[in-house]
Amino acid sequence: MMKRRAIFLDVSLGTEPLRSSVDEFGINIQRTPLFFVDVHLHTGEVLNVQDLPGGSGWGKVPTPMF
Repeated sequence: MMKRRAIFLDVSLGTEPLRSSVDEFGINIQRTPLFFVDVHLHTGEVLNVQDLPGGSGWGKVPTPMF
């Protein structure tokens, strides 16, 4: 089956609000994974949705910048 996983993040500067959309790509930005969704590539069907709690392996791992 052709599927992709999309991970949704909370992006913040700690206590400060982001000033622009460019800030989302900054080095000192905190990225906290919230949940992921598995989607079938051809039909767009949502196959799975799962929360990612803070104590999971995803919760404290920095999101890589590409």
